[in-house]
Amino acid sequence: MSAGTDRDHPRPWGDDHCVRILQRCRESMRPGGRIAIVEMIVGQGHDPGIAALMDLNMLAVTGGRERSIAEYDTLLEKAGLRRTAVSRSESPQGVIEAVASR
Repeated sequence: MSAGTDRDHPRPWGDDHCVRILQRCRESMRPGGRIAIVEMIVGQGHDPGIAALMDLNMLAVTGGRERSIAEYDTLLEKAGLRRTAVSRSESPQGVIEAVASR
């Protein structure tokens, strides 16, 4: 794939499962390809109560959680990806763009 979007996908999963999902994305990327992860980003400046509520909801329902930019960077690195940009908004959602790191 030359580009892809992963919206609200990593959130419901634990870290190991997220890394596997991102590795599959990495494996299917064409040279120069990139992915965009559209997710709630903890610490993005919106109401922290929303992030805390969503984090508890994800933990209770699926075992997943909301993540910070640093936590996404760790997942991306483990999957062979590197963050190139973050687009933030007034909403809890943000877009993390990544490319292959190797």
